[in-house]
Amino acid sequence: MNRIKEKYLEIERRKWHNDEKMVKHLEKNFFNAIEVKDGLLVFNKPYIEKWFCYSYDEFQPDTCDMAQRQCEAVRNKFDVFLRENLKDIERCIKVLEGKAGIGDDIRANQDIYIYDTYYDEDGAEGDRLKSWTNDTEDEIKYRFSKNTKYRKAEKDEIEKILEMYYEMRAYMKKRCETYWKRFGGEKLRTWTYSMWD
Repeated sequence: MNRIKEKYLEIERRKWHNDEKMVKHLEKNFFNAIEVKDGLLVFNKPYIEKWFCYSYDEFQPDTCDMAQRQCEAVRNKFDVFLRENLKDIERCIKVLEGKAGIGDDIRANQDIYIYDTYYDEDGAEGDRLKSWTNDTEDEIKYRFSKNTKYRKAEKDEIEKILEMYYEMRAYMKKRCETYWKRFGGEKLRTWTYSMWD
């Protein structure tokens, strides 16, 4: 076990009061972490999405057919299945590269913040678990508890986070290829629904 993973599990053990069942669960879902100046920024393993739901608008012609075609495409075409499974990772990469543009559902040229994932009175300053966001400072204050510490990420930290997402993308692509070779689209669950229901 590498040093970063050991440090992560030690922090989780303290947080979960030595509940080994919980620590094993967290270890199983751990992908990797990077050290930042005030703790560990943790990344969980991405999971393969096997349920796909597409909406249609009853008042717009052809949207029901389009939703049905999306269901068929994800079940029958690997590239669509892969694209759907990489969507969140690709979104994060776009944000971190600063390439999000108009029309994207994400903000372009937004500052990146690193924040505590939970309030830990016992944790030393460099011994905290962290995550990142591109929310504005006002959104961070609104979303998190008043005890949550946050700060702007430094350029080298953003580069490390970006490298981790490149690794996750390669890992996820390989997992999706293996899944598709084994099962194809036969075990995927797809359905449509009216956005007015």
